[in-house]
Amino acid sequence: MDITFSRHAKRRLKLYKLNEKDVADAIKVYLSKARVLERASFVDDRFRKKFGFPLKVVLKREKGVVVVITAYPLKKEKES
Repeated sequence: MDITFSRHAKRRLKLYKLNEKDVADAIKVYLSKARVLERASFVDDRFRKKFGFPLKVVLKREKGVVVVITAYPLKKEKES
């Protein structure tokens, strides 16, 4: 599976001191559990230890390639 990062995503990774490998690993875990047809977003709690907040990732699939649109620490708790 090929994973690419948009220019916006690369800027967010740099801003929040994330690396592409951590985000790619989170995506692989997510995709192993869920089926993404076109667009998806998910929250990964494994990053709570590092940032104090979970990581939110927004991605889309184009021609078999996963494109990360953005990734950032989610500072707002999810509403139930």
